[in-house]
Amino acid sequence: MEFTKFYKRDKVCKQLENQEEEQRKRLRQLFIDHESLVKECTSLEIDKQIVRVKNLTKYYEDGFRALHGISFGIEESSIFGLLGPNGAGKTTTFNLLTGLISKTKGHISYFMKYIDYKTRKN
Repeated sequence: MEFTKFYKRDKVCKQLENQEEEQRKRLRQLFIDHESLVKECTSLEIDKQIVRVKNLTKYYEDGFRALHGISFGIEESSIFGLLGPNGAGKTTTFNLLTGLISKTKGHISYFMKYIDYKTRKN
């Protein structure tokens, strides 16, 4: 009778040890997977720009070039402004960004999605 108790207890202890070892193996694998994912994510260039403008150009119907190939990005949680003399294209840039006028060339993207305002008239 006493032998059976010890045998059962020993068997249960072995099962628990095996379960613990399996859990340790799973945790090790999860940790390795996590580390490799972190390395992969940090090696990628994470884009924090919420607005991106590339080579933006605007010609009006009379041939006047208001903008020629401007590029910039605005990062999340930043304050942004355009400075320049009269006629530098500040208002034209904001009108293009808001879709009030259409661009001649270039790309505008908000949150990694390209925007094209082709339906607006100049």
